[in-house]
Amino acid sequence: MANVDFKVTAWERIVMDDEDLPKVLEKLNSGEITSSNELYEFLGDKCLYEGLIDDTTEQMSTSENDNQSTIEVIKDTESIYTNA
Repeated sequence: MANVDFKVTAWERIVMDDEDLPKVLEKLNSGEITSSNELYEFLGDKCLYEGLIDDTTEQMSTSENDNQSTIEVIKDTESIYTNA
């Protein structure tokens, strides 16, 4: 069995109450929160992780990925091709 994997970018969504917005904006502006995981940890049970937003997935180029591969072919468990 072989797989062809493509690296993509996508948007995630976390839903929160308006009352938490000022604290979240402060943390975003200061750089204390830089990922959905960090935001989810900060808000805890006061938010809902909705996951990836439909129709936001985009193919990544190697230049957008620091010249690392964005396509990889795996045969059994061995990488046999990358576009790096």
